[in-house]
Amino acid sequence: MACIECGKKTVPTAIHVTMWTDKGLVVVENVPAFVCHECEEQFYDDQTGSKILELANRGFPKDKMVREITVPVYSIDEVETNTTDEVPKERQGT
Repeated sequence: MACIECGKKTVPTAIHVTMWTDKGLVVVENVPAFVCHECEEQFYDDQTGSKILELANRGFPKDKMVREITVPVYSIDEVETNTTDEVPKERQGT
């Protein structure tokens, strides 16, 4: 499958999808996707997209949850630096 963003070849890969909901951060793991290693876009087939939407529309029901994780949260306001280094161009906007 060709990437619809850049036209390069995509590779079938299992990924994690993360979403913010009113309940907090939700992770859906083992999602089959086509990933472009050139521009890093991810695409799902119709069935996979429907499954993700179904979970979201049902409010990510507890009976479908396979496990819970704890995620550390950082604030950029708490970080002090002694340098004035600029962000490299390849990292800007990510």
